[in-house]
Amino acid sequence: MKKVLVTGANGFLGSHLAEELLKKGYQVFGLIFGDAQKIKHLRGFKNFKPLVGDMTDFRKMLTLFKKYRPECVFHTAALHSPVEIDSPFPFFEPNVRGTLNLLEACRISKVKSFVYSSSMSVYGKADYLPVDEEHLTRPHDFYSLTKFLGEECCRLYAKKYGLRVIILRYVGIYGLRRDWGAITNFIRNALKNKPLSILNNINWDIVYVKDICRANIAALEKAKAGFELINIGSGQEVNIKDVARQIKKMSGSKSKIKIGKRALGPVSSHFYFDIKRAKRLLGFKPSSFQKTVSQYIKELKKQ
Repeated sequence: MKKVLVTGANGFLGSHLAEELLKKGYQVFGLIFGDAQKIKHLRGFKNFKPLVGDMTDFRKMLTLFKKYRPECVFHTAALHSPVEIDSPFPFFEPNVRGTLNLLEACRISKVKSFVYSSSMSVYGKADYLPVDEEHLTRPHDFYSLTKFLGEECCRLYAKKYGLRVIILRYVGIYGLRRDWGAITNFIRNALKNKPLSILNNINWDIVYVKDICRANIAALEKAKAGFELINIGSGQEVNIKDVARQIKKMSGSKSKIKIGKRALGPVSSHFYFDIKRAKRLLGFKPSSFQKTVSQYIKELKKQ
C-alpha cells in the first residue's frame, strides 16, 4: 500500500483529496492544524491517520516525515483569506516557510514525489485567452505572491535535488465543505430564498472539487519524473450571472439576483484556462457544470 501525506487534510480541498485517495486504497496521513471538523468523514477509514502539526515548525515536520515515511506529499494547505489582508506576514509563514519546510523534510526523508496546489492568481490579469502555462506570471496581492514563491521553491528542489514535483494551478473551485465562494453563497442563499448578490458580472473558469482530486491523483500516478506545471480548470468560462440564474432554477428558489459594480482592480473580467496539457499528461476531463452543481445543491439541502 503506497503511503501519502496530505497537508491541510482538514481544509476544503485536502479533506476531499484525502477521501478520494483512501477510496483508492492509499495509506493516507492527514496533516491537520486547527479545526478538525472536516475530517469526521475520514475517521471510518482504517488506512487514515491524522497527524497534528504546524508546517512552520520544521523540527516537527521532519520528525513526522522520518516516522511515517510517506512516498508522496500532496501539499494543499495554505492561508487564503476571502478578504484582502494588507500585510505579507500572515501569508508568508504558512505559504512560503511552510512549503519550504515540507520540501526540505522531503529531501532529507527521501520522499519521491511532491504535488503542489497553486492558483490562477499567480497569472494576474490575462493578456490572452485561454491562459496557458506559458503565460506571464504577475502576482497581484500577497496571497498570489506567496503561492508563486512556493512554486519557485518547488522548482528549485526539483532541479537541485531531483525531487519529482508537479505543480497544479487551479481556477475557482466549488463543492461541499467550501465555506465561502460565489457558488457556495449562491446555493445557500437560493435555498433560503435570499438575494443572490453578484459583485461583478464576470466571466470566469470554475471547476468541481472532485475533478481537482482526480487531477492530483493522476499527477502522482501518470505524470513523468522531473518537473511539471499544469493548469487545472474546466477549459471554458461561465458568466457569473448565468450561474446564479441556473442555481436559482435548479433549486426552485424565489431569490432575486442583484448585480453590483465593484471595481475589479488587477483581476480580469474574463479568465479561463487552456487545459490541453492536463488532458495530455493526466488524461484530465472536467465534469459537467450542470451535473456537479445539481449534486452540490442536493448535498447542501441535506445539511
